Amino acid sequence: MTDSARSDRQSLGIPWLVLCLALAIHTAEEIYGGFLSVYSLAIESMRDLVPFVQLPHLSLTVWLFASIGIVALLALLTPLAYRGARGMRTLMLWVIGLELANVIGHVGGSILARHPLPGVYSTVALAGACAYAIVADRKRARAMRARGGGA
Repeated sequence: MTDSARSDRQSLGIPWLVLCLALAIHTAEEIYGGFLSVYSLAIESMRDLVPFVQLPHLSLTVWLFASIGIVALLALLTPLAYRGARGMRTLMLWVIGLELANVIGHVGGSILARHPLPGVYSTVALAGACAYAIVADRKRARAMRARGGGA
């Protein structure tokens, strides 16, 4: 593998790290802001409106460990992103999609509630990290195509 091709594959590292840091900031804001209580109330309201939709009711322990665990697991994959490991681009695109859905949920929920919900302020970091990762991925793909490699 040439140095330029290796550089293109490694260029996933910084966008991945930025996505992980933005998610960590967002998770900390949710934990500090008491997101679980808002989520639990929303779940109860949705069950009243649409009883056939089963949404999970999470305990504080499960939610805390899951939130922190997901952020830690994604952060542990950072070396693979820097090496350009197979599948990391696909995983990064999935993470971008989930983070953007999270942004829409927090902003939409805040608009409906007519007040900022826990986690809404850090959605700016999430959206910015997603935009950065998308632009970096497009640049990487163009550079690889210019050299005759695949995206």
